[in-house]
Amino acid sequence: MTTKDSKIADSLILLDIQDVCKYTGWCENTVRKMFADDEFPVIKYGKKQLVALEALKTFFMSRREKKD
Repeated sequence: MTTKDSKIADSLILLDIQDVCKYTGWCENTVRKMFADDEFPVIKYGKKQLVALEALKTFFMSRREKKD
């Protein structure tokens, strides 16, 4: 693995619904509704739904900016 490949692997962190619950402190129902939102950057991998950590942060920031 090259240094560039290593950096990409280190920066790509995928979270499932349970991980997002732990990260945000929100209940599972709330997180599932967020994953069902068409604007949410969900990655469907088979039956699993995942989101990249950086995409999640960007999603929260864009939502915050829209309300201001």
